[in-house]
Amino acid sequence: MALEIVADVLARFLGVVLFTSGPFWLYDPVKSVPIFGLPRTSPDIATFGPSLGGRNMAAGAIVLVSSYHASRALTGVFLALIATGAGWSDTAVYLAKGKGHKRHLLNIGIIYTVAAMLIVA
Repeated sequence: MALEIVADVLARFLGVVLFTSGPFWLYDPVKSVPIFGLPRTSPDIATFGPSLGGRNMAAGAIVLVSSYHASRALTGVFLALIATGAGWSDTAVYLAKGKGHKRHLLNIGIIYTVAAMLIVA
């Protein structure tokens, strides 16, 4: 029972974080790049910012809706897919730039942990 409550709260928190990170990328991608850990901000790097914002907002909305209306396991699988697809591809970009990858690896670990909690609960 306690695991279910904690897993639900953490999933909804991750959903809110994902959803609210989107507008930063949509509003001003050049200023958002350093906030999210990419060094050496340039307009070229920030070109993909709005697509990242849209991706994060969509993922956050799906996590929030599924945490209320779908099974915990389904929400957990979706979070694991987010961490696997978006998380590792984003980390590869950070590794190429030489900075910021540790934060992303921590985020991936957190998302995998919450996903596992949801699947087990």
